[in-house]
Amino acid sequence: MTHGPRTHHQIAVIGGGPAGMAAALQCTRFDFKPVIFEKKRLGGLLWEANRVENYLGFKSSPGATLVQAFCNHLEHYAVPVRYEEIRSIDYQELTTEGTTTWTGRFLLESEIIQEADLVIIAAGTEPKKGNIPQLATLESDVLYEIAPIRTEKGKHIVIIGAGDIAFDYALQLAPTNEITILHRGRTIKALPLLQRRLKQYKNIRFHPSCRLEEVKKNGPDSFEINYHDGTHQRLIADYILTAVGRRPQCPVLKPGLKSKESQLLEAGRLHYCGDIKNGRNRQAAIAAGNGIEAAMRIHDLFHDVLSETA
Repeated sequence: MTHGPRTHHQIAVIGGGPAGMAAALQCTRFDFKPVIFEKKRLGGLLWEANRVENYLGFKSSPGATLVQAFCNHLEHYAVPVRYEEIRSIDYQELTTEGTTTWTGRFLLESEIIQEADLVIIAAGTEPKKGNIPQLATLESDVLYEIAPIRTEKGKHIVIIGAGDIAFDYALQLAPTNEITILHRGRTIKALPLLQRRLKQYKNIRFHPSCRLEEVKKNGPDSFEINYHDGTHQRLIADYILTAVGRRPQCPVLKPGLKSKESQLLEAGRLHYCGDIKNGRNRQAAIAAGNGIEAAMRIHDLFHDVLSETA
């Protein structure tokens, strides 16, 4: 850790998806001083969503449109955002007597070390990688999110998976591309609504009970995919897009924080909210509710203290 004066934050919100944005907004409405740390861009997984249809007040909204509405809301309340990655978080007990309200402080490591009194971790999830052996040597060539090819036209794109994200990707890409979905099982996890929409496209082919046998580069710009679904099959694809689940992503919790994590959670100094803790319940409305709930708990526990240090 570096020595000398450090930038100090009252409330550090790690992650700028719906949970982090809602948490920071609610904290600001309480006259607290949060700051959002976001390593890419505000909005999180909403950027990947074709349509959001269960966010109250929006009958059907592209994910990007909903993100813009959220950003406008933050801008209205002048919520500060710092575009930097928090790589690790530590916790340090304070030894100074009689000059501080807090018994310890959080240390946030990015390019520099910064301090915070309270931390809300809303860092979201990242795609699962490396759990398909046949793709192990091609990890740098395979896609795990739709953003790099969203505007492609006239391509053959193979999508691996059969959940909401896989089907949503197929629906986004189908108007201008040929789509093949390969699924190793027979059970489709995607919403019935998405399944019905998929059937409206003749250029989307869905193959369940597939066993990948070999995947290799077929020149610099295409792939050869060999699989078995009762008989041997071979495909040539321009892109492979995998959507086989997501895992929580979180800054490294260093020993000082790991040893105090349960106490800090119980005391309300540390909070997890949004997709990082919600498992399969990755919904913008749930994440936003988590963020507001975290801010309200902070208000209930620390209103007087934070008002004094504002």
